[in-house]
Amino acid sequence: MAEKSAIQRIKDLDAERAGIFEQAKEEALEKAKAAVAELNALGLDYTLTSGGKGAKARPGKGKGAIKAAACPICEFQTAPPHDGRTHRNQKKKGPFSAAELKEKGLVKV
Repeated sequence: MAEKSAIQRIKDLDAERAGIFEQAKEEALEKAKAAVAELNALGLDYTLTSGGKGAKARPGKGKGAIKAAACPICEFQTAPPHDGRTHRNQKKKGPFSAAELKEKGLVKV
């Protein structure tokens, strides 16, 4: 009987690994289903999903988003909107001049 080639041994090991992986996946899934069932028995509303990547962030609705409201320093709105952070480089905080607004690409609304 001839000895298996290295390639054939690798293929056999890959097939064995795939089988072991499927078995481990099924065991973990059963544990997860039992945990979700226990949470639901406590009155919580949980479901088990597959392949999800979690909640997606909504554009413009997070840290650093500027609201379209009057700036607390200028006390007027601009397009695009700005807030007090835009004034951080001013020596004396105050409303922007027409030249500064143009330089920053802002227009009074």
